[in-house]
Amino acid sequence: MAGQGLMRAFNHVNDDVPDKLKVGLALKEELERAGFVLEWDGTSSQRINVPKFDWKRRYKP
Repeated sequence: MAGQGLMRAFNHVNDDVPDKLKVGLALKEELERAGFVLEWDGTSSQRINVPKFDWKRRYKP
């Protein structure tokens, strides 16, 4: 929230690496379709980074 972007973790319920990569790729595709620029090396060991995520406060507690 301090200008560091947004890190997205992903996994598969069975912790299977090929299926985990499918989840990561699906997440990547949807984020890019929504117009986000990503930083990700395409492996299951790295989280997907959305470096220019602009946090907004929508309500006051």
